[in-house]
Amino acid sequence: MLEYGAVFFDVDGVLIDSLTAKGEAFANLFPAQYRQQVMDFHLVNGGLNRVEKIGRISREIVGVDLSDNEVSALVDAFSSAVRERVLTADEIPGATPALAAVSKRVPIHAVSAVPTSEVVDVLKHHNMLHFFTSVHGAPTPKAAIIVSLTQQHNYLPSQCLFVGDSLHDRDAALEAGIRFIFVQSGEQSAPPEAVCVIDDLRGLDSRVAELMTGG
Repeated sequence: MLEYGAVFFDVDGVLIDSLTAKGEAFANLFPAQYRQQVMDFHLVNGGLNRVEKIGRISREIVGVDLSDNEVSALVDAFSSAVRERVLTADEIPGATPALAAVSKRVPIHAVSAVPTSEVVDVLKHHNMLHFFTSVHGAPTPKAAIIVSLTQQHNYLPSQCLFVGDSLHDRDAALEAGIRFIFVQSGEQSAPPEAVCVIDDLRGLDSRVAELMTGG
């Protein structure tokens, strides 16, 4: 095992192909004429937690400022509607073999914008939970989670990687001072800060090994 390193994984869109299912659930919260705009916003802002996302969709797309109580009600409706969709979503190709291989090399941690209990349920349902040293989700920001875990476990930031699929994930990696692997889907443009761009998780272990040994 390489010493002092770790790999942090986002979950939606990285391990589980759940972005479209979640986008549909978000879209169903708002009037039908905004459906495509809501879907597009969701896909571009994959790293936002649902509270922020619902508030911004309503304000920026629908043109309505929601109260905290109104946001909470929509969050509850979203959570109820999306759970089964996410549990039954397919895994990203190569996810389970990648987790198995990388977790033998270094500790791995799940870092999500989804509430921790839901992340645990999804990983457990897909038989992935046992690979992870720990699982973390909303409301704590991803960068703060990564920084805390790095300090807690004495990881060297130079030997840590964050595997994500959004610009928010990129921002979290930069803020935490670690390198970013971008999982690209659809027509997304890869951020220039990514040290590696992949379409799925097949072969991820070899890329992790190269990056952690200076290859």
